[in-house]
Amino acid sequence: MAASKLDQLRTMTEVVADTGDIEAIAKYQPVDATTNPSLLYKAAQMPQYDELIEATAAAVRDAN
Repeated sequence: MAASKLDQLRTMTEVVADTGDIEAIAKYQPVDATTNPSLLYKAAQMPQYDELIEATAAAVRDAN
């Protein structure tokens, strides 16, 4: 089977994720990910992360 373009790219450089999408990061397993607040904010608005955001907000409230 031929190597995918991503696999070919990995032989030449380190792959980083310029996204806040946790599922994409898990899928592509980059060596690093963004800390860009606008991308993280956009990902935090994705419906699949509602439960995670609520749990995190509750933990912060409980800690204070």
